[in-house]
Amino acid sequence: FATNGPSSWTQMPWIDSSGNGWASNSDHCGWSRIECFDNLLIHKIRLSCGDSGLCGGIRGQLPAELSLVSTMKLLDFHFNTDISGTIPKEIGRLTSLTWLDLNGLTGLDQGPVPPELFVPSLEWLGLSNSQFTGRLPDSINNLNNLKEVYLFGNDFTGGSLNGLCDTLEDPAAIDCDDGFECNCCREGDALWNFGADCPAG
Repeated sequence: FATNGPSSWTQMPWIDSSGNGWASNSDHCGWSRIECFDNLLIHKIRLSCGDSGLCGGIRGQLPAELSLVSTMKLLDFHFNTDISGTIPKEIGRLTSLTWLDLNGLTGLDQGPVPPELFVPSLEWLGLSNSQFTGRLPDSINNLNNLKEVYLFGNDFTGGSLNGLCDTLEDPAAIDCDDGFECNCCREGDALWNFGADCPAG
């Protein structure tokens, strides 16, 4: 298993029980922040900083080769401000992905959200505070499995989430930004809409 990631990835302090890091030839299922199925296929990678602020030394562009892990269900990079460049559109090839957390990646280049990220299997999507600009791709409204989406703190200049209003399950959250149309207030359910003035009650 290899990601062909930037050179900084070979210097990560994460080690397994034998003292081997990600750059070693040891069993990848023993590497820190990776979870595997019983058949040794990877299904989760958590490279977030979290509350501890320990990012593990990840810096630079995320490699497109992440898309080769076809069994991936969860990718979590939140608050890792040393990730730079752009988000590889190849992540959209992960057809089993249900959780994608790209919140708080303030080191990214400013630019639009790649529409390829909107994998139909997604149930949870976080893109807040991550330097995204331009129009929010309309294809986000086709995510019929989505339960929560976080988009605030970017610089969007158009688009709409209204197509999700009737498809999100309860409890569901749409955490909106000011730069696009988002009017999903519904009376009597748990659908949140932080970016609009919802009627009281």
